[in-house]
Amino acid sequence: MTKRRAARSRKQMRLPRTVDEFMSWLDPYLVVAHPDPAVQRRGRLLNIIMGWIFVITVAVILVYAIPGTLQDGWSTEIIQFWVSVGLTLVFLSALYRVNRRVSPRLAAPIFLFGLVLIITVADSLPELVLGRSTIAYILPIVISSVVLHPTAPFAFAIFCSLLLESLARLAVPPLEPAFTSHAVFFLAGCISW
Repeated sequence: MTKRRAARSRKQMRLPRTVDEFMSWLDPYLVVAHPDPAVQRRGRLLNIIMGWIFVITVAVILVYAIPGTLQDGWSTEIIQFWVSVGLTLVFLSALYRVNRRVSPRLAAPIFLFGLVLIITVADSLPELVLGRSTIAYILPIVISSVVLHPTAPFAFAIFCSLLLESLARLAVPPLEPAFTSHAVFFLAGCISW
């Protein structure tokens, strides 16, 4: 191995120390090849969003899921949580490849509908309709304006509202979702538009 090649390989293996070095190190993993610059930008943003969701999911596993499982054992809620976390990681990994290799235009709606599905599976029905998970439906509404079209948040606000109503009707006894949930969905659509 020549000196030049050895120096180049040491430089490539060195961890980034500044934000600019980190971004230049990370850039090859974020770039999406597409002839349309707008689609390239949306695909890159989708890669960034999926990357952060992946990192946050791994952090949740390390900080909450593993200690919670060791402490409380395998309850129904823990199993449901592990299934949703596993699906999230597999889904993000597969969609990353679709976004980079196939088409960002195909990957973006799959990502958004998959995110809605994961949110729906991640918690119990009463908590989805009336409680702590209702607000999570705002994520796909806001993200849709970035990775799809600026008017897409309204379509996702309608979709999430209809989904919430459907889930409320499936509950035994039927639940009545708060009107404020639907209003917040459309407000999020207006803000992200």
